[in-house]
Amino acid sequence: MNKMIQILITVLLIQIGLAVVLGTDMLGGAGGKGGKEKKLLAADLSKADQIRIEEKSSGDGSGDNESLVLKAVDGKWTVPSVKGFPAGNTAVKKLIDKFGEMKEDWPVATTDDAASRFKVADDDYEGKITFSQGDKALATIYIGTAPSFRKRHIRADGHKEIFAAAIEPLDLSLRPKDWIDRSAFTYDADAVEKVVTDKFTLLRKNGKWEVEGAPSDKVTNQVKADTAFNTLLGMVFKDVEGEKDDPEYGLASPELKYSVVLKGGKPVEFQIGRRTVNDGFILKTSDKNFFVSISPYVVENIKKLDKAELLASKSDKPEGTAKSPLQH
Repeated sequence: MNKMIQILITVLLIQIGLAVVLGTDMLGGAGGKGGKEKKLLAADLSKADQIRIEEKSSGDGSGDNESLVLKAVDGKWTVPSVKGFPAGNTAVKKLIDKFGEMKEDWPVATTDDAASRFKVADDDYEGKITFSQGDKALATIYIGTAPSFRKRHIRADGHKEIFAAAIEPLDLSLRPKDWIDRSAFTYDADAVEKVVTDKFTLLRKNGKWEVEGAPSDKVTNQVKADTAFNTLLGMVFKDVEGEKDDPEYGLASPELKYSVVLKGGKPVEFQIGRRTVNDGFILKTSDKNFFVSISPYVVENIKKLDKAELLASKSDKPEGTAKSPLQH
């Protein structure tokens, strides 16, 4: 009996060993799907200087797909359809990183019939995204049906494997306003030397603000100065109106004018006009060709800024300073 048990144990161990070996082989060993995952795309997408996002034509007879192009100019991403307005580099980098780092999972299917069924075939797809360097396409990904919320079937050009990947709607947006850099008119405080308005001048020295011409018994309230700076130079615009001035923009007689001097001495002039036909305001700066619309509350907040609010008495306790445990 003991000998039979030993034989059965030996057979069992052999079966377990075979299962492990065969299982590892089926999973592709250490470098297969069950081990270290392989990237979906072999190309280095960080080299891309153009991205084309396409949506298959709805069949209106035009034969052309709807598309949006993002293009890098002098190392900075732009939206050509909006007169080359700056694109949000963070958003574009996120898109490049998403597809560049995307890993292959177990394929949903691998046949030509499945490619058509899931809408990822060469000539039958819902969307397509192409990363290019110059005239050379680095990679093309076909985007198909949605198997679940925020997931799409995808297939890389030249491959048969179809995968289900996490894709956000904004990743494939064809709306230029989803890609333009809405912070294009904002500045970092440490990149400026001076801010000049008709009410006060703020100087930036050693990482702190100083109100020019402040009385000897006053100091600059750093919190209020930060707020003033962000109000003037941290605004987020609404829409790009174009590159040509229009009498309707009201810039012939600006509602507000102020300027900033960047480190190195470069001045940038700001002008804000009240629209004469449509509601709202238009911003134009001397360093950009574009006219953009801004919200009325931005203008209201700028008008509320006052030199006296930026100053505090030297005898006042600094804001945010906690009382020492040793003080009574």
